[in-house]
Amino acid sequence: MVRQLKDRVVGLIDRYKSQVDFLAIRLERSHGTDIFLRSGKVETLSTGISIGGQVRVCHRGGWGFASFNGKKIFRLFCVFTSLCW
Repeated sequence: MVRQLKDRVVGLIDRYKSQVDFLAIRLERSHGTDIFLRSGKVETLSTGISIGGQVRVCHRGGWGFASFNGKKIFRLFCVFTSLCW
């Protein structure tokens, strides 16, 4: 999964780097554990993985920034950029 996202980011950078002054795409994956206590006793214990990222672009002196989280949002971003550029 992460390898596929990384390959997609590299493809996006290769595709658009000649059209902009600056382009940075950052992906982040984090692991987390949540422990909820009530009256000193464990009520809920859960773990999870989060995926998100950000895009920074400078085009003709104008800066743009977008952040996203979740796999579906990133896929929508990829589709959107391929339609708009």
